Amino acid sequence: MRGLLKTAGAALAAVAGLGILWDHGFPAPCVRLPGGLNIGRAALLDLRGDLRTNHAVKFDDGRLLLTGSAWPLHVTATTVHGRSHPGPPVAFAWRADSGLVLRRDAPDLHARLMAEAGPRIDGLTEGMVGEAIVFQALRDRPEYAGKTCRTRWIAW
Repeated sequence: MRGLLKTAGAALAAVAGLGILWDHGFPAPCVRLPGGLNIGRAALLDLRGDLRTNHAVKFDDGRLLLTGSAWPLHVTATTVHGRSHPGPPVAFAWRADSGLVLRRDAPDLHARLMAEAGPRIDGLTEGMVGEAIVFQALRDRPEYAGKTCRTRWIAW
């Protein structure tokens, strides 16, 4: 009986631990962008089945900036901008003081953010597109690498 209670207690503790990680996400490697966002894995296990890379622009708490992917993705010292996919491409810009702005919803504000965005951060060139490529370009640079952010367990 004592062995059964120990096993049940261990199982209960394991389930509670997984529940906490499930709810809060798992800390995984990220690249910290100058404006305050991160690029890292969208989820540890990707069940979407569309062969996309599993990287996304996200906040420290693991929430994704966009529900799909960004292609092309441009990063400046203050602004992250590009087009969201899948579906019809939607031009977006994000800056800490304005949040996410879609061109179709606020064309004047989007145009202002784009005009004020400035040049791409060092190390990123015109031909680099998508979250995974930007992540790879910056992950080994000390000013961007070595960070973790919350990552969902499963994406579907």
